[in-house]
Amino acid sequence: MIFKDFEWFDDFDDYFMRNAIGSRFVEPLTDICETQNEIIVTMELPGVREEDIEINLKPYSLEVIARKLRNYDEICRRYQIEKEIDGYYKRIEFLPEINTERYKKSFINGILEIRLEKKTNRRIEVR
Repeated sequence: MIFKDFEWFDDFDDYFMRNAIGSRFVEPLTDICETQNEIIVTMELPGVREEDIEINLKPYSLEVIARKLRNYDEICRRYQIEKEIDGYYKRIEFLPEINTERYKKSFINGILEIRLEKKTNRRIEVR
């Protein structure tokens, strides 16, 4: 990578997204499982439509930004709102390199599942 010295900038962007003034993005509840060939990430994203989900993949990280539907008043009359948020943001770092070209995603009833293929299945022997 040409700009390897600037990798810290990704961390700054992550910090800014979660802590910007006026930002109401929260981290979704997330499960991460690993099999021999893939990493499976499951996130709860209630109140989000599939077309409002942005997935950014890099060889060692996954970033998900999901913006919530804002037109509540057109859908229903609100009686009580305990927590108003703009959406969800999550960045996950991986130790095994993932294939950014091949992944599968499904979004059913507010649950996002992303299956990421590992680039290598190499085992490290400890002696």
